[in-house]
Amino acid sequence: MGLFGLFTRKRDTYQEVDVDAKPSMPTVQVSRNHKDAYERIFFQQISEIKEISAKEAKEIFAIIKNEHGRFVDLTYLDVVFERYFRGRRWHWPEYEQWNATFASLGKYPSRWPLMESSSDVTMYDVFGRMKVGELKEFLATHDVPVPDKTRRDGLERLIANMPRLKDTDLWQAKAKERLQYCADTRGKAVCHAFFRHIIDQAKTEFETERRRSLGIQKETLRFVYPEDEKFSSIALKRNPNARPPFYPTDLTMLSPGIPRLDD
Repeated sequence: MGLFGLFTRKRDTYQEVDVDAKPSMPTVQVSRNHKDAYERIFFQQISEIKEISAKEAKEIFAIIKNEHGRFVDLTYLDVVFERYFRGRRWHWPEYEQWNATFASLGKYPSRWPLMESSSDVTMYDVFGRMKVGELKEFLATHDVPVPDKTRRDGLERLIANMPRLKDTDLWQAKAKERLQYCADTRGKAVCHAFFRHIIDQAKTEFETERRRSLGIQKETLRFVYPEDEKFSSIALKRNPNARPPFYPTDLTMLSPGIPRLDD
């Protein structure tokens, strides 16, 4: 996360309103300098994803700029994922470098996304939404005796103790469905983190310039999750001049020290 807050904060922080904003939709107020920073960082960052062509990058930017309330309105995230990332093998070098760092530590930041979803199928995946009658029917189909008045938890225990449960047609169908889902949605959380990271970097650039113009020099690091401070320390050790976001999904904030009028 970049400067000033979580993505769930209200979008009333910004001051200027685009004159071409659609009147029927809530406007997102973003200064021109902020938008310029976003555009510059957007094209720099997306050029790092080699699987996205320059033409596609321009199309994505047009979607964000013209169709979905500007870049601080995150309604475009699913749209862009579905059109340009779903079912596609792609790589984000910055994410992969940090992922390797965190993997070597055996620890990850609080909000760190994974490129690959688990394809493991659980009892709940297969039977969790079944009614009691359907569970009894499944057991009867596989010749498992069911004592009278057996409640749901008892039925689930009977199913879990079935030999070769994972070889049943129902389990195999759910496993196949799960594998397809994982293939289709591979990297969705990472894709969302990528576009949010661009927003955070643009905020940093914009706020840095704004604070310099105001003569603000003193800043304090603040951590939403104290346990993530160690990851920021790694980034600062690599580059003492680094500013948040130190890594994708970083929530570290820089709070300005406002000079006193009598100083």
